[in-house]
Amino acid sequence: MKNKLKAILIIGYQMAFILKNIKNNYQNKAYNTTSIIIIV
Repeated sequence: MKNKLKAILIIGYQMAFILKNIKNNYQNKAYNTTSIIIIV
């Protein structure tokens, strides 16, 4: 149970980090793309 929770936390952190990077990369270029990625 502990390992499962740890894995979920790690995956959640990685997803948040990826989304943050995507948002930063596309913020100036394509607001629509960023919005779609965040919604999905």
